[in-house]
Amino acid sequence: RRQRQMCIRDRSTLDGSGTQVLLLGRYLPQGEIRLVDILFNDHQGIKDCFSAIVNDEILDEIIEGFESIEFVDISLERARERVTCAYQVTLEARRRPPPLLPIWRGWLEGREEEPPEEVPLPAVDPATRAQLLADCAELLTLEEFEYWFFNPDEVQAFLPAYRKLLRRRKAEAGDPDFEALLDKAVETVVDERYRRLLPARLRDQAWFLRQLYEDDEVELSLWALVAADAIEEGIIVKHPLLREMMAYSLANATGHERG
Repeated sequence: RRQRQMCIRDRSTLDGSGTQVLLLGRYLPQGEIRLVDILFNDHQGIKDCFSAIVNDEILDEIIEGFESIEFVDISLERARERVTCAYQVTLEARRRPPPLLPIWRGWLEGREEEPPEEVPLPAVDPATRAQLLADCAELLTLEEFEYWFFNPDEVQAFLPAYRKLLRRRKAEAGDPDFEALLDKAVETVVDERYRRLLPARLRDQAWFLRQLYEDDEVELSLWALVAADAIEEGIIVKHPLLREMMAYSLANATGHERG
C-alpha cells in the first residue's frame, strides 16, 4: 500500500522559531499506519521526534486537529533535505537531538514509486519587481501569515512612544511621527539574526504558498520571493513587509486592534 508523506508549515510567530512539523506515515502489513512526527525550527533545529500507530480515521483526526494549518504533500527526497538541514542546525546550536530521532530518521530513506507532484516557484519579472515589493505587505492579510509579528519583548522599548501616539490618534500610516517610530523600531529589531533568517523563511513560505494555491494565486509567491530578495539587498528600514510587521507587532503588544 502506498506511503503517506506530509509536511505542514506552522504559522509561528516571528520569534526566531520558524517552526515546521513533518509527518511521515507508512502503512504496516496489518493495515495500520506508523506515524512519525518530527518538530523542528530554524534556529534550534530538531526539537522533538515521536511515533505512534494509528489508523486512517485517527490520522485524519490528527490532521483536522491542526485546525486551519494547511498540509502540503512533499516527497521523501524533500523531507530528507528538510530534516538534514534541521539536524545541522541542531548541531550548530549545540543541542542534543531527540533520543528517538536515530530510530525513526531511517524511515525517510528509500525510494518513492510515485512522489507527489510539486508546483515550481515562479520566476520574478524584473519589470514587476518594484511593484511586487511595494505590495508585499499584503502577505500579512493571509492566514498563513497571521502570526508573522515580532514578540512583545522585542518591541518593548518602543511601546511608550506607540501608546503616546495612540492617545494622540497618530498611530496611523502616513503620520510623520508614526513613520519615524517605525523607522527606529525596524532598524533596531531586525538585527543580523533576522536578516539571515527572514529571507530563508520567506522563500520557504513562497514554496508552500505555491503548493497550496498553485496557479490561482501566483502573485503570493512572488511577493514572498521579492520580499526575501530585498532584505538580502539591504532594504530594511523602508521594507514594506517589515514595516507592516512592526506596526502589527506594536498593536499586538499593546492589545490594540489594528485595521
